[in-house]
Amino acid sequence: MNKLTPDAPYNGTLRRWVKEGLRKPCRPNKCIVGLIGTHEIPMDEWQVNVDAWQRSIEHFNESRKAIPHPGFAFPIRFCTKCGNPVMEFHGETPEDSAAISARIDSVFNAMAMKS
Repeated sequence: MNKLTPDAPYNGTLRRWVKEGLRKPCRPNKCIVGLIGTHEIPMDEWQVNVDAWQRSIEHFNESRKAIPHPGFAFPIRFCTKCGNPVMEFHGETPEDSAAISARIDSVFNAMAMKS
């Protein structure tokens, strides 16, 4: 994997810190699986928060018909607290993850060739 991939060294570092006891592991079902706005959402609260977010976007769009809200709910691939992979929570397989990593690598390689 390309060393410039944003999540690779960071998540590895977090996992190492947890393994070495420098950082506490997440409690069960408390790994961060996504962001809504700037709020980190744990695994056990993801669906409730996404549903509430969708309702607020629908309300926004009904009241402002000219400009629809794009909605920003981002599922993430690794917990931002402990570094564990959470891609399976969103239905992503390891093959999907490999394809995403390859796509990220190709973008960084293309950027490196341009400069």
